[in-house]
Amino acid sequence: MGRTPICLFVCWAHSDKLAGDLLHRLARQLAPSRRYEYRVWCDEKELLPGRRWEADIEAAIATRHGALVLLSPALLASRYIVENELPRLVGDEQRPLLPVLLSRVDFEHQVDHGLARLQIFGLQDRPYDRLRGDRRDRFAHQLFLSLEATFDQRGSSAS
Repeated sequence: MGRTPICLFVCWAHSDKLAGDLLHRLARQLAPSRRYEYRVWCDEKELLPGRRWEADIEAAIATRHGALVLLSPALLASRYIVENELPRLVGDEQRPLLPVLLSRVDFEHQVDHGLARLQIFGLQDRPYDRLRGDRRDRFAHQLFLSLEATFDQRGSSAS
């Protein structure tokens, strides 16, 4: 039996340098999945020169099976993300959204844009940027397991 294709949209702030590290570690976990064939849509890899980047981002959001939001103060401060990406991701109850704690955010004092009501992924509630070495690999592995469980729970609606 073949693996079910899953397209994940990644919402992140370009100033978050650790996002690439996390996505690289996560990709190593996703590739050998028994049940799913993950395709991670990240604008840094998918947008080609000369393309209308806003249209490509809109199409990726519209066709995703789920999304990762790499949470950080920089993401919450990005006007484009806050005005264009988050409303479409947070407002869609049909497709899973996994907020991932890339760096510490303070929803008590920072605008949460609807994300605070969602369960946020972190390794023992610690953000990725506070971890080192093997603990970062463990973070990526636990995120992989969360994605697997999320799509298992959704069943055939992912296909």
